Amino acid sequence: MKIRRRLGLMLIWGAMLWIILTPFRVYGYPVPPLPEDNLLLNPWFRSVSDPRIPGLDGWTNVLQNGIGWGTSQKVDNPSPEIIVSGKCGFKEVYCGTGARWANETAEKEVSSYPGVDVYLYQVVKTDPTHRKLNFSMYWVNHKIEIFEAKIYGAETPEGPWQEVWAPFSLTQDFNPPPGETPGHDGLPWPTTGMLEAVFEKGYPYFKLELHARYPEADRDHGDVGVKVTGVYFGTEFTDALADKIPTALVINATQSAPSQNSTPLGDQATTPVKPQRTRPPQATPPAVTPAPTRFRPTPTPTETPLPSLTPTGGGATVASPPPSLAPIPLARLTAGLLVLVVVLVAVFVRRRSN
Repeated sequence: MKIRRRLGLMLIWGAMLWIILTPFRVYGYPVPPLPEDNLLLNPWFRSVSDPRIPGLDGWTNVLQNGIGWGTSQKVDNPSPEIIVSGKCGFKEVYCGTGARWANETAEKEVSSYPGVDVYLYQVVKTDPTHRKLNFSMYWVNHKIEIFEAKIYGAETPEGPWQEVWAPFSLTQDFNPPPGETPGHDGLPWPTTGMLEAVFEKGYPYFKLELHARYPEADRDHGDVGVKVTGVYFGTEFTDALADKIPTALVINATQSAPSQNSTPLGDQATTPVKPQRTRPPQATPPAVTPAPTRFRPTPTPTETPLPSLTPTGGGATVASPPPSLAPIPLARLTAGLLVLVVVLVAVFVRRRSN
């Protein structure tokens, strides 16, 4: 009898320890925090007034008749921490945020502007003796005519701007088969990894610019566009000689024959993209002026600065929890402790009755 009682108590204690200590599965795409020396404000595209929701604060959105980059928030977007937001049902999940240019709004309204160039940029100040530049970001896309990141240097924050580096350029004329699209159904976003380049001179001011343009869509929505988040740009001092050909990640993916410097998007879901050393474009691709449709406005560029942010620093470069794991929430820990108290009371009462 005593052996059976002891075995029962051991099973109860083991079950309670498993409930309290075992990590639980969560939805989302957790990623490591960005390096602390990031010069960019709001790299995850969150609202300055409410970090639980997306926002372009700190960035300048170049609008054309009120049209430009929008925002995105969903459980499949990368995030370095859990965000409890109404977009994800106020659950403790990695409800990531990002910037978005596509033929559908965040509210699922069709809004198609093929051939329109949109720009999002940020000006930063740095040490002009720093000749080494570092860049990385996460992105995900459907069909896209051009999505590129360019960095310009100047002696003043107003310019004139000199193009210094084009670390990233993407063109893709197809969509992966259903179930193989990164950013959907738990598949990870591609990442550039840390791209580095050394130049002959530094600048006291840099402008990082994100430029996108998508083609005509084959269906009403979900067929064209791009999203980006977790953008990092930093500078550092170096004694190294300037690179003859600065490192750049150039992807030119076509349905018939992807170029040698590209990785098909379907493969990017499982294989990290390796930077290729290739000469960045020397000229800005000409803007496409599409024929008017009922969706497309006549572009009249205007720059609309968004509210500025005060730097708050970033987290250390440390590994994040595995994608399927997260810290134990307070509610679960409390429930486990309550179960423990109930079992102890029951054991005490039973001993008193014996």
